[in-house]
Amino acid sequence: MPLLILFIFLLGFAFNAQGETLRLPVVADAGISSERGHLDDNSGASVTVPIRQNQNWSGFETKAYLMRFDTEPLAGMSVERAWLNVFLARGDLCAIGVCTVLSDWEEGGGLNGQTGRGGASWNWAREPERGAEPGPDNYWAWPGSGIYSVSWAHPDLRYHHAGARDIEKKPVQGGIIHLRFPVASQQVEALAAGLAAGLIMTDDKGQVAEGMSLKGQGTPYRYDHSQDIYLYTKDIQEPSLRPFLEVEGEVVDRTPPGSVGDLEIVSSDPFDPSVTVSFTAPADDSAAGEAVLGYDVRYSEGNLSEDTWEQALRLPLWCVPRPNAPGSRESLRVLSLAPGTYNLAVRAVDEAGNRGPLASCRITIPEIPEVTLEIPRPVERVSGERGLRFGNLLELWACPDMTKVDPVSGGVLQDTDNYVSAPEMKIHNHVWSAATRTVNLTAARGEVVSFQLVLERLGRSTFSDIRVVPGDLTGSAGMLKAAGNISCYRVWYMDVVPRKEELIGPWELVEQKDHRPAWHGDACLPLDEPFESTFSLPTGDNMGSSQRNQSVWIDIFVPPDFKPSRYKGRITI
Repeated sequence: MPLLILFIFLLGFAFNAQGETLRLPVVADAGISSERGHLDDNSGASVTVPIRQNQNWSGFETKAYLMRFDTEPLAGMSVERAWLNVFLARGDLCAIGVCTVLSDWEEGGGLNGQTGRGGASWNWAREPERGAEPGPDNYWAWPGSGIYSVSWAHPDLRYHHAGARDIEKKPVQGGIIHLRFPVASQQVEALAAGLAAGLIMTDDKGQVAEGMSLKGQGTPYRYDHSQDIYLYTKDIQEPSLRPFLEVEGEVVDRTPPGSVGDLEIVSSDPFDPSVTVSFTAPADDSAAGEAVLGYDVRYSEGNLSEDTWEQALRLPLWCVPRPNAPGSRESLRVLSLAPGTYNLAVRAVDEAGNRGPLASCRITIPEIPEVTLEIPRPVERVSGERGLRFGNLLELWACPDMTKVDPVSGGVLQDTDNYVSAPEMKIHNHVWSAATRTVNLTAARGEVVSFQLVLERLGRSTFSDIRVVPGDLTGSAGMLKAAGNISCYRVWYMDVVPRKEELIGPWELVEQKDHRPAWHGDACLPLDEPFESTFSLPTGDNMGSSQRNQSVWIDIFVPPDFKPSRYKGRITI
């Protein structure tokens, strides 16, 4: 029996000796906030930062914690398990989210939410200097992007959630709570391989605390800072309270992944400008295995080879796709480079950071062309102008997509509680001119632009089998086919009787005595199968004989590759 016990002990010792547990400190961190008025705040030099998430009557607000680690000790290691360790100065967490960040960022020197300190915030990866024009290094990704563009909302993010059962809690001195919770091994491997620029930590159950804080709180809603949870950062004077990453792993994989195949240019867009390349996804461990961990993509105006690889510039992480299954086609859109010609190379990266052979091609980012559009002439109102009428049977007009039209009276909502008569809108408004029978719209590429056609029956006239048929739009730069790009919808109306009192906030009732009962447009039924492609006026299946007006909502989709121009077409009723 003693020999058996000793034998088991030695086996256990030998197994543990193969692996290694590393403690990786946070080397840069910052607190950021999406609270209104604080989108530029940086807390890179604070010893504590708030972490809080809440859903409320005014929106969704987050206070999050950005971290970057010293991952050099993980070189060549396959991660088996990992835990993040943080210390709470105030409050407690019952659910935590951790997400990779796909853009480089700067810690900054802000103290307790200062601005103008050059660091990371909700809006900026590096806040620009006061009065300076922001450049590519300041944005998280593109102009107008935010931290969400390279983390939670990015399609190639890596996210991990730790629930109440996953979080280990240990009180330490002075009421401080030590939290230890798991993070995904691929998140840590992505950090070590340079495929992510850090992690961002969120409170995933903050709305619970916010809901409790509303008890007794007056309205309108105000952020309750007393509910904020605070954690210690790397700047806390006591070393034992600084966050760290705990990693178990071992060096077992020295086989590089396979080479990406058939790297080729598939499209070029001068209006972005951008170039899209495609290639075949390789397998891990050369010709066999699962999908690789990621791709290292670099570019250079000069020669790009194994010898010059380290000197080449990396394509931003947010541009690089997350690998698919081996053998599938990958698409990489290069849209962050200035116009010019470059050598572009892609190589696969596995979980141990091994790089596969590089595959390269030469790309040319096109110059942005200058396009001169015709200046539209304003529609002049003619003396005595009247609406577009067809005898004493029908009046036709158009209005902006968000205009509410009363299907009974033809009145509209104009900053009032009830419909009011607006005969001038039937003659002329932002999109419509009765004099020229023309609807004028402006749209960007990739946008859906909309308007409403309004049919009003006059006198005792009735109509059946009404069909709205949009035609193709043509211009000097091409044609926009109606099929697949222009859609028509029949507006469906709801009979609304206001309640005596309306709930507009937490426990806040407002009298609705000034609101009158009315029919309001609520839904849009496609004028296409499997719905009816025609309709009647009045509509027997909706309002009945009280209806005199029917709105038809029309969507026009402008494809992303469509060329700028002025296009014209016709709608037949």
